[in-house]
Amino acid sequence: MIDELATELGVEVRDGDLDDGDRPGFGLRRRDWVGPVLAEVAVVVEWQLSALLIPGRGDTWPYVAVRYDAAMDDPAGRRSLEAALADVRKDLDGNASRWWPFWRYVEPADGVVDPDALIEACIEDLRELWAATAPILDSIRTQVVIDEPSD
Repeated sequence: MIDELATELGVEVRDGDLDDGDRPGFGLRRRDWVGPVLAEVAVVVEWQLSALLIPGRGDTWPYVAVRYDAAMDDPAGRRSLEAALADVRKDLDGNASRWWPFWRYVEPADGVVDPDALIEACIEDLRELWAATAPILDSIRTQVVIDEPSD
């Protein structure tokens, strides 16, 4: 599913650590997102393996997010991304935290867990988040290129 979505959107897949760690995931990114901030950004679906579908143990539901892997090393970059995505958080009812300048749970509308429907909802929410955030992230890329000194 993710490969088909990446092909449809003309972007590359960001493979997460599906077999390693407590927060596996996958997502999308543009190859030309480079530079000190965007090289570490992807639009993702992730989940907390130890708590998935277990109420009261952390992140019960998977979530869609804009992930910033350099958040600990670059607080200014994190703040910049949070500011750039403020309207998206408002429009899509999202949140921000250290690694994720945007995140939102993907919960079943009726509270009944149907694994196939939950997977489909994750992909659709990822598509929606990509549509909302990719143009903003592209503009950050353009700003970085414009701000670089020329030789």
